[in-house]
Amino acid sequence: MSLSPEDRGMIEKIIDAEIEKVPNYIQFARDPNVKSGMMLTSDYDFVMGQTFSSIISTFSSYYINKIQKTMTLPDQEQLQGQIQEAVNVIIKRISEIRNAIFNCG
Repeated sequence: MSLSPEDRGMIEKIIDAEIEKVPNYIQFARDPNVKSGMMLTSDYDFVMGQTFSSIISTFSSYYINKIQKTMTLPDQEQLQGQIQEAVNVIIKRISEIRNAIFNCG
């Protein structure tokens, strides 16, 4: 299953927006209280996970809102396919996300 041009455009916009948030995520992850409370060992790994999770969550919400109905099993299966395609787009742009994280120092 492939993304429609509209859905592809949306995942690209979501990725762009999340890349813009990376400095805030880094700042959050480096807060001493957060770092100790969450027992973080890697700011970078935390931010990569946060960014990836936010992209998938936002795209899922977009898609569910787009279909505007209670999801049936076929809808859920279609959403899974759409998420997998979204993951493929994320993976293609992972170097941009990684660079944004490492450029924060």
